[in-house]
Amino acid sequence: VYGVFVGGALALEAEHGARQLLLFALPMLLHLTVVESHIHHEFESEHVGLTRALLAIAPGIGAAAWALLGLPQAALFMALALIAGSTVVQIIQTELPSPDLVSIGPFLLGVCIYSAMVAARWAGG
Repeated sequence: VYGVFVGGALALEAEHGARQLLLFALPMLLHLTVVESHIHHEFESEHVGLTRALLAIAPGIGAAAWALLGLPQAALFMALALIAGSTVVQIIQTELPSPDLVSIGPFLLGVCIYSAMVAARWAGG
């Protein structure tokens, strides 16, 4: 479901031009790659065949739905907000390592790179 909504957001960004699409697509591609890697390592035996294929094409399905169905922007933004909120809660509850295992350098580098890409997108108007 998350990938479908990301695809819808990518299609929405495409309506604003190639620059905005690129500046949004780069951090989202990075994010979805990390999510895919985590899912693959966590659920290796279940993450094969049709399941893996569905996760891979979900953004395409979302982009097609946005383009073909003419869905309202508000519906997409509300869905993305709900997913983002649940993702934050999920990460805090289950995925953050204990403080003594955290390597702060790579974390801060990732935050800076991701933030710079998002800021560049929004500065582009």
